[in-house]
Amino acid sequence: MTLETMRGKALRAQFKAATRRFASECSGSTAIEYAIIAVLIGAGIVGVVGTLGGTVADLYQSVLDKLTG
Repeated sequence: MTLETMRGKALRAQFKAATRRFASECSGSTAIEYAIIAVLIGAGIVGVVGTLGGTVADLYQSVLDKLTG
């Protein structure tokens, strides 16, 4: 067996082991789930602020008009 063949087999074995470890871990999928939840919450906040932003600005303006007028 040549040195290159031995290195190739060693690299394949390391790759297989790393692939098995990666497939068995759950932390990556958990991080993705948390990221999706964060994106959904952010989208909800943007939607609510976009919808209520004008209404709140009008409310503050009416309060300011009553205080100064």
